[in-house]
Amino acid sequence: MYAALWKKEWRESLPRFVIILGLLSAGYIGILVLAFRGDPLGVLIGIAAVGLHLVFLFLQWTLAFHGEWKSRTQWTWLNIPAPAWQLVTAKLGVGFVQYLLSVALMTGVGFWALAVYAQTGDPMMAEAFPLFAEGLLALYPLLFTMLTLLSISLGLVAVFILLMMKSWLPLGGWIGTAAAAAAVYSWFQFSGSAVYASLFQNVVLFDAGARLELLLNEEGVETGAGGGLYLYAGELTLEVLVIAAIIALLSWMLDRIVQA
Repeated sequence: MYAALWKKEWRESLPRFVIILGLLSAGYIGILVLAFRGDPLGVLIGIAAVGLHLVFLFLQWTLAFHGEWKSRTQWTWLNIPAPAWQLVTAKLGVGFVQYLLSVALMTGVGFWALAVYAQTGDPMMAEAFPLFAEGLLALYPLLFTMLTLLSISLGLVAVFILLMMKSWLPLGGWIGTAAAAAAVYSWFQFSGSAVYASLFQNVVLFDAGARLELLLNEEGVETGAGGGLYLYAGELTLEVLVIAAIIALLSWMLDRIVQA
């Protein structure tokens, strides 16, 4: 049954995913054309593409869940003989796989464009863009993790509010929005506290600042600053556990308070 749910979600989301990839591909073609011309406008389009991936899961997951009510198939979907967690994770999982495919395409095109910029014949670009590409490569694990966690967070908040809107609770959407805002505020307060730092920011999984400084020193650029950009094992573990808890909450909501 679970495999069938994944196939269903992939089939239903594929047209939407193709449209998104088509729009992104048009932008990527524009970036490459500008790169061959040596026009730095392509870098700005690339930044916009990164911004789109920040809301990628917000769009995909919201449309996936809302699509059941829009197409009036919510009753059938909610009564599929499968646990609620399978209904939820099938939609989330398919959207996340599509996100990874899209990020992989963006990454490949991005580094290709930077290589093209470096070969345009402009002395400034020939010097700056290889260093820029190496810097991005050095920071990529941190940047990818941050982008993905932010995209997941926005997507899960949107799904939570949507399911609250579809619940039997009066003013469910407003209650969901207020609860989500309170949870986000509390998280930022907690993550900036000394207690949080002492508990979850001890084991460094990836030191992006040190890698960047090493790269700059190899290029003869003295920074005088060490580290500062870390990916902590404890912090990442906590965030994964929080995501799992939110998915469990969404599954419980689908079972108990969401109505067809």
